[in-house]
Amino acid sequence: MGFDWDQPLAVLAKVDEELTELRQALENADRQGMREELGDLLFAAVNLARFAEIDPEFALQEATAKFMARFRLMEEMIKAQGLDLQRMSLDELDQFWVEAKLQLRKTPPGLKKLFQAPAHNGNKVQISPFQTAPHHQ
Repeated sequence: MGFDWDQPLAVLAKVDEELTELRQALENADRQGMREELGDLLFAAVNLARFAEIDPEFALQEATAKFMARFRLMEEMIKAQGLDLQRMSLDELDQFWVEAKLQLRKTPPGLKKLFQAPAHNGNKVQISPFQTAPHHQ
């Protein structure tokens, strides 16, 4: 069709544009605008993935697994110090989050699989502790 970008930075510029429009909708508390602009942002991000030849669904699964691994490690570190996650401030939690991120970066590749493998449930991939999404092979 010919209606496509010719370089990755042009696609990234579109992502930036959509992010700016989403920020404006948030600042104006425009729920309809937020929904529309978030959809546009996601669409632009998927196009960036396509342009970069990255499977966006797999990238999202990896990001979710990475988040879950960091959160679990953060919980373990907090528990090891005898603290209560529910009673901690956002700043305190952020300090543990940064430490978990650093520790996982130092983890040998063989052990990272323990943290990063998405949980499979039949033909579903668990993307959060509360919901599942269809798994496409």
